[in-house]
Amino acid sequence: MNTPVHYGKYLLIDKVGTGGMAELFMAKQTGLKGFEKMMAIKRILPNLTEDAEFISMFINEAKLAALLTHQNIVQIFDLGHVENSYFIAMEYVMGKDLRTILQRARALNLLMSIGHALLIITKVCAGLDYAHRKKDLTGRDLNIVHRDVSPQNILVSYEGEVKLVDFGIAKAASQSSETRTGILKGKLSYMAPEQAWGRAVDRRADIFAVGILLYELITGHKLFKGDNDFNTLEKVREAKVEPTPTSLNKQVAPELEAIILKALAREPDNRFQSASELQTALEDHMSKKGYDFSTVRLAQYLQTLFQHDIEQDSHRFQVATGAAVAVGIADQSTVVRPRHSADAAPETTPSRPSGRLRTPTPSRRPAQPSAFRMTILTFLLIMGAATLISMINPPFLQNVAQNSPEVRVAVLRLSQWPALTLDWAHHLLQVAFGSPNPVSDVAVLPQPASERVPPPSIQPVPLVESDSSGPLSAIESRSQEPATRPTEITEEPDRKLTPQEKEEIRRLLKDARAAYDEHRLDDAERMFRRIIDLNPKVPVVYHFLGMITLERKDPDGAIRIFEEASRKFPDYPILHYDLGLLYLKRGVISQAKDELQKALTLNPKAPMADRARTVLQDLNRSSDPQEFRPPVADRESDPSTGTAPIP
Repeated sequence: MNTPVHYGKYLLIDKVGTGGMAELFMAKQTGLKGFEKMMAIKRILPNLTEDAEFISMFINEAKLAALLTHQNIVQIFDLGHVENSYFIAMEYVMGKDLRTILQRARALNLLMSIGHALLIITKVCAGLDYAHRKKDLTGRDLNIVHRDVSPQNILVSYEGEVKLVDFGIAKAASQSSETRTGILKGKLSYMAPEQAWGRAVDRRADIFAVGILLYELITGHKLFKGDNDFNTLEKVREAKVEPTPTSLNKQVAPELEAIILKALAREPDNRFQSASELQTALEDHMSKKGYDFSTVRLAQYLQTLFQHDIEQDSHRFQVATGAAVAVGIADQSTVVRPRHSADAAPETTPSRPSGRLRTPTPSRRPAQPSAFRMTILTFLLIMGAATLISMINPPFLQNVAQNSPEVRVAVLRLSQWPALTLDWAHHLLQVAFGSPNPVSDVAVLPQPASERVPPPSIQPVPLVESDSSGPLSAIESRSQEPATRPTEITEEPDRKLTPQEKEEIRRLLKDARAAYDEHRLDDAERMFRRIIDLNPKVPVVYHFLGMITLERKDPDGAIRIFEEASRKFPDYPILHYDLGLLYLKRGVISQAKDELQKALTLNPKAPMADRARTVLQDLNRSSDPQEFRPPVADRESDPSTGTAPIP
């Protein structure tokens, strides 16, 4: 931007960058007697200002992050609304993100020292531990999980300060919360295995991501990088640390490698159980080895890497602020008049360039920021943790992906994963992005079978008895909803159920789904089989039994269950879709195509229909069936890595 512009009580000095959802500005707030404060303004893009779901997500980010006040977390100062757009005012950090630092270090062949790497990671751990332990206004644990700890979200200032940023997809779950979105978010290369599988995550997923960061900082190599997104996802799920840190950097001590490998343990129970525990281990190692804790030397390292950038940034800042003074915008009396009445507010200067934002109309707007903050404060005091639970809404994310052909094409490849079943395949297009490389940087993935729960907008009300016309008509009658809400599709039992039995089935369905979601497979199977004893004509039960069998690494058994169930319930598309994808992974292409076509024929208007058609078209065009198998070792010869969705 060539000229600084008014934006409410702030002055937008320069545009820093634009992502897929928001744009970032260097800004200044002025006040009485020459008060000035530099800030960063994150403003929603104009095309998203009318999207209620995204606005809700954006506000949730601000409210969540505003609770976090720590030296290693970028501070949020304000949430506001100006001229039909929402914004967040936050701390401005003059520096670089960790991804840029790593790229420059590789380009100049100046690998970051182990001491600098450990210093950065200990600061990240300190910020995460604070967030993980944060309580709400009523004193209850928020159980915040960042879920996107990646190089782009770690800022290092030119003075050597380390800041964690962007809690936009962080999860704050109160102890009383019963609703979960059924999706995962984060950058593929920095997910924990349970996150990549779609399981519920806790703070230990952030610890795994920190382990990835530490590995890459001290080795200069990416840990999980595949030829494509699906390959990357497979590597994350396997969580093999190859090559080892000591083989890539001879200066890495065995004790440090042990710390890294523990942070990168595939099973959460085998990792450090808190960020503070990892931080302590690293600091103890630094003390024993005599590594420097000084941020001064870290700042000197950045100055070596970015000397020209620092000069440019300083010059840009001086030019931008000078321009603000030159046009008279930085005058306190025209920028902010705190606590003044609307009548005393200055009129918008008509001589300003037409391309710039104007100060809000004085008759009403000046009082809004204060009133808005009071509203937010009151709401937080009343609702406590409840105000933090409403996270990203699947309908918005689906719309984003549907409007992006590149995202849709890439995610279609992932739809061939056999663990993704028909009723949840529609979540596969729920991809939200905010970077130049949306598919590889930010992916919102559906939960696989082990963690699927209905999204908040879908309240499952399991029906024991269906319409007399049968399950197919039940699907078609809900054409405006997800086509396969499994607990709503059943057939009449051979005998009349008593009211008590109907209630028991409803309860068992709910409890079995909860057990399945929590990966208590034995409990889930026991309850699902009890449902079969009461009513053997509940097809979704066989779907879950098949997925449980998959998770127990018995793909042959799962295929038998799906085959039997699909014969028993030929009008239930999810079973054909499950079976088709399993056949696909096994390389039985003709049978895979038959089953996918059956699923498509049963409900051609279902949310997954276009994706099923695309898979079939790709299969028909492809002469190499291997193209559609996961890019991993031969799974047929190794039962331990069979087609189970969660090893």
